[in-house]
Amino acid sequence: MAKSFRRSAWLRGVAASLACGLATVAMAATSSTFRVTAAIMPGCRLSGANSPLQWGVLDFGTLPMVSRDRLRTSLQTSPGLKLMCTPGVSLQMSVNGGLNAHRGQRHLHNGTHDLAYQLYDDAGLTRPIAIDQPVSLNYDRAEDVRLPLHAALLVSGVVPAGVYQDVLTVTLSW
Repeated sequence: MAKSFRRSAWLRGVAASLACGLATVAMAATSSTFRVTAAIMPGCRLSGANSPLQWGVLDFGTLPMVSRDRLRTSLQTSPGLKLMCTPGVSLQMSVNGGLNAHRGQRHLHNGTHDLAYQLYDDAGLTRPIAIDQPVSLNYDRAEDVRLPLHAALLVSGVVPAGVYQDVLTVTLSW
């Protein structure tokens, strides 16, 4: 009987050990972790633009040939054109001299005559934008950034009739 009891105790011990081992295996970790990442690069994007890209127009309107007015206008953005920037991106704009600049001054031209005009980065026309000079842009809505382009044209006296034009290039950098 002692032999049988020992065998039986040994078998119970083996069975208990196997059961504990199986319980350990059954209770092993069944979850793990992994990382998910994305990097958002700072920058800006222009959407809704047709080719060739035309930002909009500064239109002083139509005036009489004899005028002594200081005309003002602001950039009217082309329909559908939208500039979006990563929030907080440091955005700068510069504007070239156009097709008719001379002596550091931008001019509208009608084929034979010029009219000098000035660009500003504020509606109050107090901060002129020099030719190719970078201007820092502040914006409240990163999903719809507006260029602060305003202009003034001083018409002094008799001006030859005609359509006066210029074409400017705006460069954005960040």
